[in-house]
Amino acid sequence: MRRGAAGAALFALAGMAAATPAWAYCRARACDDLNPELSCEYDLFDCPISESRPLLFWPSSCVTVAIHENGSRRLGIGFDEVDSATNRAFGTWLSADCGGDHPGFRVENFGPVACGEPEYNLTGNANIVLFKDKEWFSDPERTIAITLLQFDTNTGEIFDADIIVNEDNLPPGRAGSGDDFALVDVLTHEVGHFLGLSHSREPDSILWPAYAERRAGEPMLNADDEAGICSVFPPGPDTEDAVCAPRHGFAGECGGRPVRLSGGCALVPRSDSRGGLVLLVAFAAFGMLRRRGR
Repeated sequence: MRRGAAGAALFALAGMAAATPAWAYCRARACDDLNPELSCEYDLFDCPISESRPLLFWPSSCVTVAIHENGSRRLGIGFDEVDSATNRAFGTWLSADCGGDHPGFRVENFGPVACGEPEYNLTGNANIVLFKDKEWFSDPERTIAITLLQFDTNTGEIFDADIIVNEDNLPPGRAGSGDDFALVDVLTHEVGHFLGLSHSREPDSILWPAYAERRAGEPMLNADDEAGICSVFPPGPDTEDAVCAPRHGFAGECGGRPVRLSGGCALVPRSDSRGGLVLLVAFAAFGMLRRRGR
């Protein structure tokens, strides 16, 4: 069994008006772009087009999330605010319309945890939403957030997921929304990756690969987003008996096996708008939520 980690990148795609398929969303796949045998090719929207690689999936219809207890002290965002924004982000995906029904998954929020590092351990884990300062990110001026997924590269089974927000680059809130920061918008995008979606080729999608401030009151998901999440979690299964505990059990304390950016990262924008490879300790590749190009 091999393990990898992946995320999705948010890029500026100004002037892109190419024809799109009936559904513009794309699913995340078990790509290890540091291993030529397991790597993927991507289109201009950072969607994997290598169908030989398995789709990423959660093994249960119950996914869990936890919140770092400190929130962001630097931004004055406490645990309660992050917890509320996280619940709203997951709730947006849970309420998607799947032809009169909703996606077949539920979320169990494990509340505050002491661990403030993205980790994957053999002795207990938590899927954490946390903040880091700009020194943690390879492209700090443009990176807003990243989602790190640990998965089996042979099957696509997701083991662990962590969402990390760049507290030095969180954009201001939506006009008229009353939010000091666009935290719900950012987390809703990242939760889409957390659940197994990559990006969408449709500009109005929450998974469009470039951050855009949204009008107050505008629906967070469009039809393409809803079709995407309904393909990942089709309605129907009874989720009440689903296993919710993280792989190897739940642990709110750090276990000593953090997944960090390597000091030798090489993030180089390419002409196809996909970021260069970034090394993680778990020999994996990932992308990141970014602002529009300036």
